[in-house]
Amino acid sequence: MIGLGAARRQNGGNQVTQSVRFAVSTILVGLLVACGGNSADESAALDSATTERPKLGEESEVVITDLMRQAASLDPVARYEAKEGEAPASVPTDGLSVARSSHTASLLQNGTVLVLGGSKDVSSTELYDPETGEWSPAGEMVTPRNTTPATVLPNGTVLVAGGRGESGLLASAELYDSSSGTWSSTGDMAEARRGHTATLLQDGNVLVAGGEITGGATASAELFSPSSETWSTAGSMSTPRTGHSAVLLDDGRVLITGGASFAGTISAAEVYDPSSGMWAPAGTMAKPRTGHGALKLDDGKVLIAGGQALLLSPLQTQDSAEIYNPATGLWSPAGVMAKSRSFATVTLLGDGMVLIAGGRDKVALQSAEVFDPSTLSWSLVQGLADVRRAHTATLLPDGSILIAGGRDDAGRLSTVEIYELQQVE
Repeated sequence: MIGLGAARRQNGGNQVTQSVRFAVSTILVGLLVACGGNSADESAALDSATTERPKLGEESEVVITDLMRQAASLDPVARYEAKEGEAPASVPTDGLSVARSSHTASLLQNGTVLVLGGSKDVSSTELYDPETGEWSPAGEMVTPRNTTPATVLPNGTVLVAGGRGESGLLASAELYDSSSGTWSSTGDMAEARRGHTATLLQDGNVLVAGGEITGGATASAELFSPSSETWSTAGSMSTPRTGHSAVLLDDGRVLITGGASFAGTISAAEVYDPSSGMWAPAGTMAKPRTGHGALKLDDGKVLIAGGQALLLSPLQTQDSAEIYNPATGLWSPAGVMAKSRSFATVTLLGDGMVLIAGGRDKVALQSAEVFDPSTLSWSLVQGLADVRRAHTATLLPDGSILIAGGRDDAGRLSTVEIYELQQVE
């Protein structure tokens, strides 16, 4: 068995027509970006919109990368050709207390994993202990919420801001103290939002960007200061977006890619510079995408993989990948995946390769594949134990990967598996 770990640093008549178009586009953004549903999901959601629609059942399938990771083994990853019917590289473990999808999973400084959101029980949170393989309650949030990112701060506390609550979108924020296991309120954002990104900057502040506000996507951004527990403006992006990705670059800037807005799915990218407080264009991806994977490679470049176009039919799931070079500001192709997929997880492995797992094409997927940055090639590897999308993948201190929750084609999942790539003779 080969370990996968390594420590990583880491959206008149003409007026009436336009109003109708705006309303329909807002619904599409909510269905596809927030819920990540397929055509059947969308039909069901539309049918139930005036009947039994859950208050808090809308989730943002935004892949959040843990920036606080602990040291792990540096064993190389075995490469091999996947064989039909081969056993998965996962072993089941104790499940979540509730079924969750589009939730967050954050590796804490003590080695446990905090999971929250993505369920009908919107105030509950739970902890996974890799030492025992057991789950335990982590208390209830001050304000019940879904569709919110979670950010581990330098002092070990976890910031949760915004999301959707029982009465609508939230501007409130709160902190989780892992040492005491308690939640407490902190300062409110200037704007209520969900489907946004939250990025830990090199100075310890947190950049919140974009998301959905009342009426559609927003371009606004805010900064949270952990020392004062206050928020301040961080200017506005050039493009309103929700369901986008955010990656911290080696030089301290933040790259924002893709997402969706009133106009549709977005291909434009931009960067935020904390030193100047300014936003600037960062070129254009070859394809517009939301629900894509995004992470920084060992050489400082950024890999963007998969995702989908915001269309009801046909659902345009992407199999393409591309790389952004911060030094030149240019985009280049990064091969073609074996499977088209959106709302998958991407994990940087110990040897610099990248694992992308699960997600969906027209159905939820079980397959996994590895990207080799040296050859810009993709190879199928052993898959997951279950089909799942909108799940989380957390690199644990021992190099294994905790795969939790998500959705299959029937609904939310509470199942959990530990993924470790096996070498095949």
